[in-house]
Amino acid sequence: FKAYSTRVGNGPMPTEFDGDAQGELCRFVRETGREYGVTTGRPRRCGFLDLPALRYACRANSVDALVLTHLDIYDALDTVEVCVAYRIGGAETEEFPASVEELSRAKPVLRAFPGWKTPLKRCRAYDALPGAARAYVAFIEEYTETPVGIVSVGYERADTFVRDDPWRI
Repeated sequence: FKAYSTRVGNGPMPTEFDGDAQGELCRFVRETGREYGVTTGRPRRCGFLDLPALRYACRANSVDALVLTHLDIYDALDTVEVCVAYRIGGAETEEFPASVEELSRAKPVLRAFPGWKTPLKRCRAYDALPGAARAYVAFIEEYTETPVGIVSVGYERADTFVRDDPWRI
């Protein structure tokens, strides 16, 4: 999963950046993350990381560990926000909606984290990440109840590191 959410095509995406209020953030993430279709060149829909959806995917698919990519896209931001719940019809829930109708009415409840304001591309191990980036990853792990085993901070092979080698005894 990416450090933020992207989609192609239609359908509900509760965490999609608001074109009016978050248009600049959307443009920044789309350009920095190269979020365009490979074949069509169409811009992808971008938004905040949707943790209820990610946790649901982990549970439904018995995921043992996650691979976090594009963490470096947030390097320049003062604040990084994630969706931790939805507001649907006046009620707040941390559970992923069971119907498309509920999902289409869902509004994100966001939690803010301090940005790390440091280029992560130089990091070659998890412990080399700034504390704010590690706190962001730790919160994702806690929320999803799934460890992040691999982290990517760039497009080069050397920019991806394994936190815990599953083949090491």
